[in-house]
Amino acid sequence: MIKIYEFVKMTNTKSKVGFAPFVEIKRPIALSSENYMFFVSKTAVFDNFKLIGYLNHNETRGVLWVLNKIKSGIYPIENKNWSISLELIHSSNKILTKNAKNKVLFKIEIISEVNLGEKEKGLQFTQKNIEEVKKEFSKSISKDINQALKKSFELRADIPHFQDIYYIKYKKPLKFDKQRIAVSITVKPFIRRFGMLKN
Repeated sequence: MIKIYEFVKMTNTKSKVGFAPFVEIKRPIALSSENYMFFVSKTAVFDNFKLIGYLNHNETRGVLWVLNKIKSGIYPIENKNWSISLELIHSSNKILTKNAKNKVLFKIEIISEVNLGEKEKGLQFTQKNIEEVKKEFSKSISKDINQALKKSFELRADIPHFQDIYYIKYKKPLKFDKQRIAVSITVKPFIRRFGMLKN
């Protein structure tokens, strides 16, 4: 959840963009019940305190990866041969920027430590399988970030706050423009230990 002071802090930046959970109310099935369910269905995006659009689950997760706000949780990964749950135990990131010809380059580097969580029965972990898990995990993170960046450019809103990173280094404003900005993503996953078998 985003606290009020965190939201104000996000909007008090060069980008002036903040986001917050969009909570919906689900009516009870039984008419006699008075217990309503509250759930987060998406993420609302605000530009200078004005609502401009929404992020879905994957886009939200991508933004949180960029902003280094994902520290723990369960991360399901699968391909055509297996499925597994990864337990995220630690992550950190670094964003570097530099001018290059007519572009501004942003390099996102993410280091993530996970435990192998619940896995299918009969799945044997070899070094090859472990490398496949790391590869799929890296692809999943990169995909989420790319989806978040795509939505940011569609909304013309600097949700990842690239403008602030650029200003800190160059002391100059940056226009958040898809034609002007290029992004590279590097994910370095580390698997620490194994988890449980799934029947």
